[in-house]
Amino acid sequence: MPPLTDEQLLQALIKGGYVTQQQIKELAQRKQPEKSWGAMLVEAGILTQQQLQEIIRRIGTTTYPTVDLERIYIDRTAISYVPRRLAEKLVVMPIRVEGNKLVVAMPDPKRLEVIDQLQQATGLRVDPVQAPAQQIRATIERVYGVLSPSPV
Repeated sequence: MPPLTDEQLLQALIKGGYVTQQQIKELAQRKQPEKSWGAMLVEAGILTQQQLQEIIRRIGTTTYPTVDLERIYIDRTAISYVPRRLAEKLVVMPIRVEGNKLVVAMPDPKRLEVIDQLQQATGLRVDPVQAPAQQIRATIERVYGVLSPSPV
């Protein structure tokens, strides 16, 4: 099935009683083009990241696997392709390299501009998987922090 569009997500959330038309209108006034509706709803505190992922999973139109970054192995080779600053800026966590493909965790795998930036920066094809933004940020801090030399 094709990925869920913003319109489909919003309609499902309204229909399910998770958000109101009024909340959507208020958020639309502040919506930044680079942010997905899912991210906006989580940042506004209307939904948690886990609720959003569960709703998307129940709708059944997402084709992106979800990963738990606290439980999977992060390959140092993958990390070497994405500098910490870029990972922080894009909120992505490289996980592993499979041939000419880089598997990367991101909160919204439908953000093609992020995938394009990563492909240009790494020279690899990017295979996105989904993980909560908070978990990605914590993993960046944990993994890249270990790799950074200590100031003398």
